[in-house]
Order: sequence, then structure tokens, then C-alpha cells
Amino acid sequence: MLVAAAGLSEVPSTPAPKPGTPEWEEKLRDVLSRPLPPSAGDVLSRDLRKLHGKRAQVAFDRLDYPDRRMTVQGAVLYIWANDDTNRDGSPLYCTVKVIVRKGLIASTDIGGNEGACATFAHKLDPSFHLF
Repeated sequence: MLVAAAGLSEVPSTPAPKPGTPEWEEKLRDVLSRPLPPSAGDVLSRDLRKLHGKRAQVAFDRLDYPDRRMTVQGAVLYIWANDDTNRDGSPLYCTVKVIVRKGLIASTDIGGNEGACATFAHKLDPSFHLF
């Protein structure tokens, strides 16, 4: 056996319970009761809010330098963009916007797909696992 030849031990497998049985229903309840991990949007919303009131350099340190910069009515708008294509050909995009007034981050905004925003979420929170 290859497993034994490689010096590994076999892990016994437990057969899955048959659908409709009490064991299956218990397993299903267990799986459905587990909390979902945070989404990229959850991480971005949480961690971008933490930047409010801080200097713009903090955003640059976390997200790298932005793709675009615009001045609008005395405020500076920084934009980070991630455009890509999914395996099935569908578009993936994520845009992170940071508005800076008087040198401090005044507001933030995000928009896009989970897959494209995952990169920014990981930059803000390295414990967020990319796919």
C-alpha cells in the first residue's frame, strides 16, 4: 500500500449518515449551527471604519498606494481598484474609496464582488484567508 510505504498511517473514515435518518438530521443541524466566517465585505467594512480619523498614510501602509487620486471640493478621494475575471469568465471587481479632509480619513466606501475584495480584506486583516 502506498500510504504504508510512505510511512504514513491510514486515517479511518466514518461513513456519512444516510439522508433522512436521525443521525443525518443531527449532523445537518450541527453544520448549519456553525457560525460563518466573515466575508471580505465584513472585514473591509470593519477595518476601514477603524481608519476614520487617522492620517491617509495609514491607509497607504495597509492597502499600498492607490490607483487613483482626485480632489473634490477640497477633499482628496483615493481609489484602490481590483478588476479581474472569474474562472467562468464573469467579471470580478472591487473598489475601495477613502476620502481625506484636512489630512485625516473622513469616510470610506467599498463596492464589488467577494472574490475581488478578498485581496483588500487580506491586506487589512492578514488573518482573512484568500480563497
